[in-house]
Amino acid sequence: EDKLPMHFPKPLRNLRETWGDLRLIFERPLGYQPLPDVREYFGEEIAFYFLFLKELIVFSLPLAIMSAACQLWYYTGEAVGCARVLMSLMLVIWFRTFTKYWKRVEAEYANAWGRS
Repeated sequence: EDKLPMHFPKPLRNLRETWGDLRLIFERPLGYQPLPDVREYFGEEIAFYFLFLKELIVFSLPLAIMSAACQLWYYTGEAVGCARVLMSLMLVIWFRTFTKYWKRVEAEYANAWGRS
């Protein structure tokens, strides 16, 4: 037997107006997520998913800029090997930094939301 979740019109309308409209992309800060509203409506697991996406988007911007710089350096033809090594090193450092940062953010929100 299939079961569908019950939707509540007022909170759902609020989420659509503040979050579910693509026109809001340019009006909100980068990675904006109304986490308290998402948590209240969908639950903590879904809120953690969107929290992770928010942090990943914001944290990926410096990596994207550094990657573009390395690609430009690579395509100039000068020190091709150095560009590859530098990009690999930056990616390893970024990954390690992001995982440490995410563990801290996840623990902060888990503590604030009363999860262990």
